[in-house]
Amino acid sequence: MERGHGDSVARRKTRTKRDRKTEPTGQLTSTESTTGTSAAPKTSSSDASAASSSGSEDDKTSKILLLQAEGDAAFHDREYHKAVDLYTKALDVQSDVYEIRACRTAAYIQLEDYRNAEADAQQLINFKPKLPQNYYLLAVSQAHQDRHEEALGSFLQCMDLDPEHRDQLIEYVVSMAAHVCRLGDSSVQKFMEMKPVAALHELGHTLHYCGLPALCVRMLDSALRIPTEDTEMVTKIYLSLGDAHTAIRQGSRAKFFYEQCLSAALKADNVVLETKAYVNLASLCEQDGQVYEAIMYYIKLLTVGDDIRSSLDDEKKFRDYWSEELERGIHLNLSIAYKKIR
Repeated sequence: MERGHGDSVARRKTRTKRDRKTEPTGQLTSTESTTGTSAAPKTSSSDASAASSSGSEDDKTSKILLLQAEGDAAFHDREYHKAVDLYTKALDVQSDVYEIRACRTAAYIQLEDYRNAEADAQQLINFKPKLPQNYYLLAVSQAHQDRHEEALGSFLQCMDLDPEHRDQLIEYVVSMAAHVCRLGDSSVQKFMEMKPVAALHELGHTLHYCGLPALCVRMLDSALRIPTEDTEMVTKIYLSLGDAHTAIRQGSRAKFFYEQCLSAALKADNVVLETKAYVNLASLCEQDGQVYEAIMYYIKLLTVGDDIRSSLDDEKKFRDYWSEELERGIHLNLSIAYKKIR
C-alpha cells in the first residue's frame, strides 16, 4: 500500500452550495392586527394588549427578514464577515430560524472559521436530522480541521440520506478514507473507478485492515443501503460485516451477519462463501461457549468438504476449494469441542 494522502483528490478544497434552500423553522409570517368592533367607540384594555403584541411580532418578523436579506446581499458580494455579523444579529432576535443559521454556517466556511461552522452545523442537525446538507456542512467543517475519521462518518450519513447525489458524494468518502488509511493516489484512483457498492466494500476492508473495525461497519452499512443486483457482492458484505462486528466484540451482530451470509451463499450455491460462513459461525459459537452449536457447524463443514470432493474428479481442483490446512483445522477444533462436553 502506497504511502501518501491521496493528494490529487483528498486535498481538494471543499466548498458549500448555498443554492440548496430549505424552509426556515422559525415563524416568519406576518401576524394579523387585532382591532376593536365597530360597536365599541373605544378599544378595551385586552384588545389594546393584543394589538400591541401583534405589532411587536410584526416588528420582530420584519427585523429578522431585513437582517436576513442584508446578510444574503453581503454573502453574494463575498463580504463574509459582514454576512456573519448580520446573520448573527438576526439569530439574536430569533435563534431557531433554520435558513439563517444554514447561511451563517456557509459564511463561516468561506471565512475558514471551521470551529464555528461545525457548531452551527450541529445545531442544523438538531433542527432537521434527516436533511443531508446538514451532514455535508458538518463533514466539510470536520475535514478542514483534519478530523478525517469524523468527516468520513458525516459524509457517509449525507450519502445515505441523499442517494440522488451518491456518485458525487462517494468522491468525498474516498477522499476521507484516503487520509485515514494513508492511501496513495493510485489506490484512490482505483476506488474512484469502481462501482459504488464495490468501492464501499473494499474501503470497508481497508479500514478493517487499518485497525478501524467500527468505521468499517459504518462503511459497510452504507454499502448495504445501495440497491444492487450483484448478490455475490451483498453476500461478501454480510461476511465482512460479521468479521467487523466480531472485531469490536459484538457477537450477536456478528452471528446475525454470518447467518445472512450463509443463507445467501446456500441460495446462490456459492461453496466458498458457504464454507467461510460455517467456519466463522463455528468459531463464534465456540468462543461464546455454545459448544453443541459449534459442533453442528463443524460437522456441516465436513459434509460440505465431502460434497465438493464427490463432485470433482480432480484432487487439485478439490484443493482449490478445500485446503488441507482447513480440513486439519476443522478436525482439530471438532476434537477440542467434543472434549469440552465429556
